[in-house]
Amino acid sequence: MKKKWQFPAEHFGPFLEYLIDENVTDIIWDGQSLWIDDVTIGRYKVDDVSDITPQFIEQFSTRVSNYAGVNFNEYEPLLETRIEFYRISIVHEAAAHTGTSIAIRRTTDRCRLTEESCLSTGYCSKEIWDFLPKIIRAGFSCIAGGLPGV
Repeated sequence: MKKKWQFPAEHFGPFLEYLIDENVTDIIWDGQSLWIDDVTIGRYKVDDVSDITPQFIEQFSTRVSNYAGVNFNEYEPLLETRIEFYRISIVHEAAAHTGTSIAIRRTTDRCRLTEESCLSTGYCSKEIWDFLPKIIRAGFSCIAGGLPGV
């Protein structure tokens, strides 16, 4: 079995400060702006993106494609992979009109939702909260849908 090489934290560059924040679930670079999804304050736009240069984006994309062992170029413009607890999607500038775009989504090994938080915020009703474990224990399939980050 081929062992993947390590992806050093410093390769995340200016994204790293957000990745180490446990409250951040998503980092979205749309080719021009950086958007952060935070479970405590919601989605916000980062004002200073001077560290996110075209050179960094190219270098980051190359490093991620090398890590994943896939081509990433104008002919193969979509790169999707997983590094540790991060799902990374990169769309090449040839296929994205605002420039190369990057989405990094943090997955976690713990559940962020509690009965108290779900009921107090209106995320779901008491009936739904009580129903979900019953259908799971009964072996039924369950699909939950929504926008990313909800």
